[in-house]
Amino acid sequence: MSEVIKAEVTVSKEAYELGLALGLIALAAKKAFADGVQVSDAVAMGAAIMTPEVLAGLQGVELLGEELKADKAAFVMAFGVAGAKLAEDLGL
Repeated sequence: MSEVIKAEVTVSKEAYELGLALGLIALAAKKAFADGVQVSDAVAMGAAIMTPEVLAGLQGVELLGEELKADKAAFVMAFGVAGAKLAEDLGL
């Protein structure tokens, strides 16, 4: 097993929130399909996915370009940290 250490990282706010929102969408879709929802039920599934948390994460999407220009590393790290949370939430 490889050694793991904790490290503090700096991430872009809007990119991180968008990454978390995308993770919530993925989790909701996984649950919906596990409960037997079919792709043809997309409208109902879309309404169920658009929770207040997801909508909040999508609000700053217009600022992503500015965040990327300001600090590329923080921008990329934001999606990495959000992706790691999604992997944990999915039990991977």
